[in-house]
Order: sequence, then structure tokens, then C-alpha cells
Amino acid sequence: MALTNKEEKDLRFKELNTALKSNDPGELRSTLKEIKNETDVRLIKPLIELGVKNQHINVQMEISDLLFDLKLTQGHSIILEELKNMEANPFRAVLIATIWNANINALDHLDLFVKLAIEGSFEEAIECLSVIEETEGEVVEEQVLDSLLMLKEYLLNPKNDSIDKTPIIKDILIKVEEIERMHQ
Repeated sequence: MALTNKEEKDLRFKELNTALKSNDPGELRSTLKEIKNETDVRLIKPLIELGVKNQHINVQMEISDLLFDLKLTQGHSIILEELKNMEANPFRAVLIATIWNANINALDHLDLFVKLAIEGSFEEAIECLSVIEETEGEVVEEQVLDSLLMLKEYLLNPKNDSIDKTPIIKDILIKVEEIERMHQ
């Protein structure tokens, strides 16, 4: 008896999801190449989990390439949700870069990117600035105000004066103030 389309898709997802758990970098890269032609959004979360867990540079680059090429708009909300719940880790900057690289409208998550810039690394702050400068979307007034509050609080703290990402945070503040003026 032949499998239905859905059964085939489920079987393929399980197969690829299991292959993504391999500890062999060569096997992983081979699986990642196979995933390039897949359209199943369920693969996004296991890809992100792999990026967080596996710090091998080639594996990380393959995952970022896959996510940068993401044309599945259903996948955009998965990435934003994962970012919202993700603890700080080196892969988070790659995931933030995915937002503007895949043309994901993220202005309606402005406060998330401001929060990530403030809490995260220098690289994450730069990626968040890029997202805020390059992305479009619905501007939520409450998020603009929350963002301004977080940014000003950060900049008013004298301990942050010597931190290397502080100039980036100032640039984010300028951009958020610009967004606020445009939407008044």
C-alpha cells in the first residue's frame, strides 16, 4: 500500500530530524545539504536547536545559510518565537541576522530586538541595529515606548559607558526615536 503525501512528509521529517541529532560533522553537513530542498517548516526548530548545541563552524555556517535563504513565511514566526525564548548563546547572533537576511518583517517585535541588543553581545547588538534599520512591519506604539525606556535606562547607567557596544545602543536609540517621530 502506497503512503499518502502527508505520511511521506511525516516520515521524511522524522528521518531528517533524527539525522540532525548526529554528532558526526560530515553526516550533519550532508543532512543539511539535503534539507536545502525541503519545504517543511517543522525543520526550523530542530535546525535552531542544532545551531545552539553544535558550535562547529561549518555546521553553523550551513545552518545560517539555510535560515538566510528561508522563503517560508510560515517559518518567520517560528524564528521570532525561538528568539524570544532563547537564552544567550553564540548562535543567537546568527538567528538575529536571519531576520533581516530573510526579509522578515519584525518592527512589530521592536522591544524584543532592543532587549536582545542590551542583554546580548556586541555582535548581537550590531545585528539588532541592522534589524531595526532594515526591517518593516506594524509599529506598536507601546513597544516603541518600552524600547525607549530600556535604551535610556541602559545609557543612564554609568557602568555601561565603557562597554564596547554602548555606541551601537546609542545608534539604536536614535533609530527608535526616528521611528517614534514618524508614527506620531
